[in-house]
Amino acid sequence: MAKITLGVTGSIAVQKVPMLVKELLTEGHEIFIVMTKSASVFGFDDELKELVGSDHFYSHEIRREDGESINHIYLAQEVDLLAIIPATYNSINKYALGIADDLLSSIVAAKTVPFLLAPAMNTQMYENNILQDSLAKHAATDAIIIPPAHGMLACGVVGIGRLAELPVITEEIRLVLNRKKSLAGKKVLISAGPT
Repeated sequence: MAKITLGVTGSIAVQKVPMLVKELLTEGHEIFIVMTKSASVFGFDDELKELVGSDHFYSHEIRREDGESINHIYLAQEVDLLAIIPATYNSINKYALGIADDLLSSIVAAKTVPFLLAPAMNTQMYENNILQDSLAKHAATDAIIIPPAHGMLACGVVGIGRLAELPVITEEIRLVLNRKKSLAGKKVLISAGPT
């Protein structure tokens, strides 16, 4: 059906990503996973690699183990959606500043496809003015932002910051892909009024 580049950043919510990937694969989508170095710390690389296949799994390195360089432009422009799930405080701010110092941030910098962010972090981090400014920057460039949920957080407090529930995320992905599909092949005339 669709090709999706799924960026995974370093949040405890990484544990929900295998279930999300299974759901998207069941729907027939082709998934390319790009892990950041901090996401790999949580130990889900092997499980995710097994789900999508080693040729669709990328670590934070710009080169594969065999020394071949990775075409980050393909992952940024030849897919139907770039989604960062979960998106951490650090990654959201970094992408808003245009920093491209690893594979995933280079993909974000080169993207020409719909861009989706699903934040996951502590309440104080989420409500921080710096993060809110960065989210506003992303929204101004038509990024789709799935608000985090309210509930028990990994740090033991109750508040906003949990990764949105998986049905909410998958429904938003469906909406984005359907919107893109409904515009495919259409010609649009933009007029600035009388000349």
